[in-house]
Amino acid sequence: MFEVPQHAEHVKEQLKHLRRDERALESELTAAHGKETDGNGKVAKEDGNKNKKADEKTDEKADEKVEKIKVDAHANAANGGGVSSGTEAVMAQANFWQMSRSQKKVIAMNTLVYLAGGILVAFLFQTARQRYPQAFAPQPRADTSSSPKDFTFSLFGCFGDTNMCLLGCFCPCLAWSDTLERKELLSFWKAFAAFFGMLLLHSYTMGVSSLFIVVIGVFFRQKLRAGYEMENGTPKSVAVDFLAWCFCQPCAIIQEAREESVLRNMVTADRVKMMDP
Repeated sequence: MFEVPQHAEHVKEQLKHLRRDERALESELTAAHGKETDGNGKVAKEDGNKNKKADEKTDEKADEKVEKIKVDAHANAANGGGVSSGTEAVMAQANFWQMSRSQKKVIAMNTLVYLAGGILVAFLFQTARQRYPQAFAPQPRADTSSSPKDFTFSLFGCFGDTNMCLLGCFCPCLAWSDTLERKELLSFWKAFAAFFGMLLLHSYTMGVSSLFIVVIGVFFRQKLRAGYEMENGTPKSVAVDFLAWCFCQPCAIIQEAREESVLRNMVTADRVKMMDP
């Protein structure tokens, strides 16, 4: 379905020419070798080594020509059969839908393995979180006051909580899904499916799905801001969140998770108790 039959004959013809050139070079090398063998044995031995190196170089050049013909054929198919530049050839190889059948098979198998491994890790994380809830929850920080404008902890203050830092750096998908479930914005498996699914589609969309991860992250980061009564919905807050998810995604995920550790209701509750008669 995705092959390039119109270039098959062209590639075969080029391969025939390469084989014919190779045979001609071999004949010339043999004749030259025969002439040199009339001399002394030392010279013949040195010439034999030179001929061997020349044969190796000839084989390397032939292989390079074959690879170049294959790349040009795929690039021409991507451009409607026209002459393509080097950049277009690279783009053609990076596009899953223009790869050869063997390359598609390898990528598809890798995707299946990655999918099975991701689901298994998510299941183990859920089991461990239920058994050891404190190990995967942000450490409470009663000594830190919340801010009405932005997140309490800085974007690069992720080292303040070792457990959340490790989880956010090595398993950002799990950390983000856990945060959304804790704040009742989205269930763990729905959040995991959205994030992890976009990652799996990266090879099939030439990286476009990664942009959707940023969009989803910014959308729910704005919801977290609203839930914590921070500045949200403004161009400034959206731009800051977009930059954070584009260039510091693990740090942004850790920052969102750690915001739960700030005990916002403690001061309010103490004031209410003091006001009661």
